[in-house]
Amino acid sequence: MAQTIKTIGRVLPNGDLIEIVRSSRDPRKLSLLHSDGKAVRIDERLKLHGTIYMPIAFKAGFLQALRLPSNVAAFGSAKALIADLTKAIRNFTGLGHHFSRLAAFYFVMTWFHDCLRTAPRLSVFGSPSRAADQFMHLATAFCRHGVLLTSVSPSSLLSLPFSFGLTLLLRQCRVSAPMIQLLDAATKPGYFVPRKGELVQPFSPVVLQSDRPLGESADCAEIELPLWPTRQDPPLLDRDTEETLAEQFQCRLLAFRLANFTQTRNCRFDAPDLSSPMGDTARSLGACFSNDPELQGEIVTLLRASDTHARILRATNHESLAVEALLFHAHEAQGDPGAGVHAGALAKTIEVLSAGRGDPIKISPRAVGDLLRSLDFKTEKLDRKGRGVVLLRDIVTRIHEVASDRQVPSLAEGAPGCAQCQRMQELHAGGGLGS
Repeated sequence: MAQTIKTIGRVLPNGDLIEIVRSSRDPRKLSLLHSDGKAVRIDERLKLHGTIYMPIAFKAGFLQALRLPSNVAAFGSAKALIADLTKAIRNFTGLGHHFSRLAAFYFVMTWFHDCLRTAPRLSVFGSPSRAADQFMHLATAFCRHGVLLTSVSPSSLLSLPFSFGLTLLLRQCRVSAPMIQLLDAATKPGYFVPRKGELVQPFSPVVLQSDRPLGESADCAEIELPLWPTRQDPPLLDRDTEETLAEQFQCRLLAFRLANFTQTRNCRFDAPDLSSPMGDTARSLGACFSNDPELQGEIVTLLRASDTHARILRATNHESLAVEALLFHAHEAQGDPGAGVHAGALAKTIEVLSAGRGDPIKISPRAVGDLLRSLDFKTEKLDRKGRGVVLLRDIVTRIHEVASDRQVPSLAEGAPGCAQCQRMQELHAGGGLGS
């Protein structure tokens, strides 16, 4: 009598792959796909080498949240697949070429994480916006076994069936220290977390959308992707379009996995000129494209530039707050030519602005003076209260120009009666500045 095994998918001893898919006849049911490298067969029961394989039963709620392909479809080539993913990401998020390409490579990586030594995290940060929301919905359409979650605690996260090969798509406004530790553990296989007397291995790709980057709070393989609100929202990603994209790309990506699984598992690609943990990220993404050295080289280049960008972004965040504080006081001083603002007052304004955006900082007047000088704003002694900036007409003009270059949020709203704000908005609308 044949042995019956219930499975979520596996690699057979001869290298054949079994994948769990959604039934094309009834989306509420699951089927199994068998690939021997030459042909594909889908059925509710697979009899292979004297063993019967059947899909594991899951609760209806879990299946409703889970994205699964129903078949395979020709993916064209690795370059074509990445190009098509990049196009969709750019169109519905407004991201530039660099970050759209990185996201496309990352989404492909989720289809191979079970044969990699690292599952890097993709950290998407910025204020809530249509672009950020649509990015996460694209992630559900393109990632392998993606589940979109929010308001998750470490305990609830550990209750998920990680053996299913999930991609965790988390929307967390603020991420606690225990959650960061758990998400760091998810980047490496072989690490277990105790829960209710059992050991859970949380190894899985994670796309984390939050209000601000984790920065130095995290110490793992991670790609940081800034996604700030823009003056013009990207085109609306409606439900029908999302479902169409998911149906197309899930089938293409599954076919890409079947065609490249063995090569990815055996790949020895490395990026020795990138330091850890960015080198670990490059190895994982590059291993998925073992047949295309050109794409592997592009991944290394993108990650090197992304690493530099992330460091600069963290270093210049305080500078942008200083510019916005200057802008606020320039508006407060309208009608008072030659008014001055003290470094101490700017420090207090910076602290208020940062607290209002969920990332409070403490900064001294001396540190504010250093920021102003780094931005080429001259400070001078105003009175007995100390040094600051004299808000002369040409200085106020330059404050608006620097604020425009850095796209500080308050400039987009403008101040009533401020001719400089109106001028900046007109230049942006006409494509004459920052385009």
